[in-house]
Amino acid sequence: MDDLNSRFATCFAENSTRDAIYTADGQTLSFGRVERAASQIAQGMVQRGVKPGDTVICLLDSFALNLCAWFAIWRLGCNLAASASVENFSGSGVRIDAALMSSDQTCGTARQLLFDQSWMDADVEV
Repeated sequence: MDDLNSRFATCFAENSTRDAIYTADGQTLSFGRVERAASQIAQGMVQRGVKPGDTVICLLDSFALNLCAWFAIWRLGCNLAASASVENFSGSGVRIDAALMSSDQTCGTARQLLFDQSWMDADVEV
């Protein structure tokens, strides 16, 4: 896993100024910005107690933010739960350890971790 993470980091660094994502609302994100956002999200998750092996669900309104969160989850060695809501997992036997959610979503019993989209508007190195 570390070798694959290293290869992705190298690829993102070599292409940091190239466009990676075009959003529906007209924003363009470079590979460098996606890398910085994924790192920022991963750091925030670790600070909030998410650890390798945890199952994390993403319920974010922005495709770009979801993609960055998926990279962060993968890098941390966590499992990604794909769903439209936490409630879809009730009774399934799947434990959701953390949730990355937009503030208008309901969290159920999962631990809620909120991230805003300010990184999309700022050219700040993180």
